Amino acid sequence: MLSHRSRNTRERAAEMKESFDWALKTMDLLRRLDGVLCDTVEAWKSFNSPDEDLGYFGDISPNAHRSIDAINVIFRQLQRNQRRLFLLKNCCSEFSRAVSQIPLSPRRGL
Repeated sequence: MLSHRSRNTRERAAEMKESFDWALKTMDLLRRLDGVLCDTVEAWKSFNSPDEDLGYFGDISPNAHRSIDAINVIFRQLQRNQRRLFLLKNCCSEFSRAVSQIPLSPRRGL
């Protein structure tokens, strides 16, 4: 029969492994989302630059200007979301580092 301490240690180890695995999967997902978002934001920055593609449309209508302004607002929101993803990746990284350093065996003498 397993002792109470041994069972608690195993349960704790399983919980730590589950938490660590969750953090790794979350970081992978955040990394992929950030990659796509980064490519999208960079493509818009390139297009929106006066010396690039948008510069070819110098004589666009006021309605088109309003549309471009609305698209710029959306891309600023995407840039804010990109910064949030960066912060979330850092939080998950710190969490996984902390979980990986937690000792799984009980300390003797406590």
